Amino acid sequence: GENAKKSTGSFYTPRDIVDYMVDNSILEHLKTKTGISEEKLKALISYGKEDDELISFSETEKKAIVNALYSVTVLDPACGSGAFPIGVLQKIVYMLQEIDPDATLWFSKATENVSFLIRKEFEKKFNAGSLDYIRKLTVIQNSIFGIDIQPIAVEIARLRCFLSLVIEEKVYDDEPNRGINPLPNLDFKFIIANTLLSLPHDSDVKKNVSANQMSIFENQEHIDQLKAVREEYFSANDAETKSELKLAFSEIQKSMFQEALNNNKMASALYQALFQWEPFGNNVTDWFDADWMFGIKDGFDIIIANPPYVESRSPAFAVELKDKLQCQIKSIYNKRESALITQGADMLVYFFERAIKFVSENGIITFITSNGWLNNEYGHKFQKFLMSKTSVIALVDTDYKYFDNANVNTVISFFKGNTNVASADICFVTQHKRFADADIGTTFTKCADYSLSRQSANEKMSKWGTYFNADQKFFDLMSIIDLKGKNIRSVGLAIGQGLNLAGRDQYIINRETKTQLNLSDEQTVAFCNKSESGYLNWDSSENYIVYGDKLTSTQRSLLMQANVKLFGNNDTTKTAPVLIMPRGIGEKHYCSFNTVNGFSDSGVDIYAYQASRDDILRVWLFCNSTLCWLIREKYGRKNLGGGMLKAEAIDLKDKNIYFQFECIEKIQNILYSVENRKVENCLQEIKTEYHKEIDKIVFDYLDLDVNTRNYIVETFENTVRNRTTKTKNKV
Repeated sequence: GENAKKSTGSFYTPRDIVDYMVDNSILEHLKTKTGISEEKLKALISYGKEDDELISFSETEKKAIVNALYSVTVLDPACGSGAFPIGVLQKIVYMLQEIDPDATLWFSKATENVSFLIRKEFEKKFNAGSLDYIRKLTVIQNSIFGIDIQPIAVEIARLRCFLSLVIEEKVYDDEPNRGINPLPNLDFKFIIANTLLSLPHDSDVKKNVSANQMSIFENQEHIDQLKAVREEYFSANDAETKSELKLAFSEIQKSMFQEALNNNKMASALYQALFQWEPFGNNVTDWFDADWMFGIKDGFDIIIANPPYVESRSPAFAVELKDKLQCQIKSIYNKRESALITQGADMLVYFFERAIKFVSENGIITFITSNGWLNNEYGHKFQKFLMSKTSVIALVDTDYKYFDNANVNTVISFFKGNTNVASADICFVTQHKRFADADIGTTFTKCADYSLSRQSANEKMSKWGTYFNADQKFFDLMSIIDLKGKNIRSVGLAIGQGLNLAGRDQYIINRETKTQLNLSDEQTVAFCNKSESGYLNWDSSENYIVYGDKLTSTQRSLLMQANVKLFGNNDTTKTAPVLIMPRGIGEKHYCSFNTVNGFSDSGVDIYAYQASRDDILRVWLFCNSTLCWLIREKYGRKNLGGGMLKAEAIDLKDKNIYFQFECIEKIQNILYSVENRKVENCLQEIKTEYHKEIDKIVFDYLDLDVNTRNYIVETFENTVRNRTTKTKNKV
């Protein structure tokens, strides 16, 4: 039901997106395998007839296309009910209808290496005109593969394959079963398994002596026998042979289990995994191996998926699974590489990493995911991992919102192969058309149908989300800031995040309660939550949290009776920040000077460990400038819905936001002038006299010309308006 889908992060992919991703994936595959021009291939792939005059292929080209489609292998590692595999099936059949209408080329390929009985059956279908039956059956048998951890989803995917074949059957009343063939066995086509975990090998458990010791007693012949039976099963064409092979497989597994019992030892991880594996049942296998389960040894040509939208903090992403995945990552990659996939990463990161492991040397990876990873800390690290392990071709956003039930915006990613092409550019594209109307192809040029930013892939790239909404002039401006500014660490300041207290409302008391209990300033500390936020100079508070270890027994008893949580020495190692900025931004940008010396709830905080007041004032000034607000807009995360911006501490951590302004007295006077001011909508705030004065100090110091100054203000205004007044169009 709907709740089950939400709990597992499953959101089924709209047809427009399926078609767009399938078409692009097949296009990239055919370009690689045939060398035929992109324009001709696009015309063949397209359902539209307006470009059919381009479909003129030589016999050599036709054979190349048929061969490439016949041999293509496609994996959906989170297949759900099979939208992508069925989409691939339908598209390949359509292309074959166009390029090989009488199916002679396809029939020739399909009957090359099959038994006499299968060839005879294919000839019967061919002579009866059941051409799509032959096409579909061979695509299902050769090309499409799916994995999902939900048994019901896999059953639906299998059923869809069956139904797609049944509708192509012709009925003969005078033949057994009215001439309807038994449906193909899909045990090794759509499987119930955990895509993210590999089949254990001795090398994976080398530090676990008990798991590895048994290998010296185990019979390697059993594993070889299992492999042999599995290989026979893959190539078997009749139900009786497959039934015999299933039984043989089960008997070998029983022998393996008995061997482990006889030796009175714990089986190695590999041995145990193989004798417990139930490939013909409907139970979840807690590992996946492409060779064992699908007979694919050299990787898949296309990996296409809409992996679950499961955040790191979600209960659906169990700590035990995270720990296993982290161990797996560390066993595969060196220390520097494994550090780029952090414990706090969302589940989609592990699907990306697995796809790179599963893809063939020149295969294509096409994923649609939440776009949050493009703008956050774990995603920025993972982007470096991607650039070292695959060729990132393009990331495609859209003006339209396709997933009503998912409180996220999405991005489509196109990667190629399992090695990096250092000279390649990455295209960041925002489609202004619906995907149903968008041109296919990952070779992007300037076009009115979409916005394009082309960037050279390198280690110093900003968070990728920035390239969707920032132009080259913005990055030129950032270069000026890097040149003329310094990191705040150089003057004894550091940036971080507020307390983020779990159950924070239970910690808070108001000023009235503080007075009634006669609590001193030493026993309490001001607390900046939503009601306190927005002051440019935070010099008084109505909300407090209470230090439990500084109370009298009477005070403690009264507060506990009122269910107030007490703040302890172990609740934080942080000192009160000197400056506080909002982390979640609607219409208000500001930086508060923390005169009251309180803590923030979940703000972006700047701490002083040896900074002078003058240097704190300099940073306060810059953080209240339009330029700083623009930086936060461009580097922040905008996929939260409702026009909210999530601007993290990490967005400013490595930026040079300290400038040696000489006019300290003027800055101090500005602070005094806004002492009791609570900011308004930022589009009004930038028009105030104090704000214009702040901007002038910053712009003069950076020696910006009039055009650049106007660019900063106008770009900020447009960015905020687009974020706060324009949500994505619903399809």
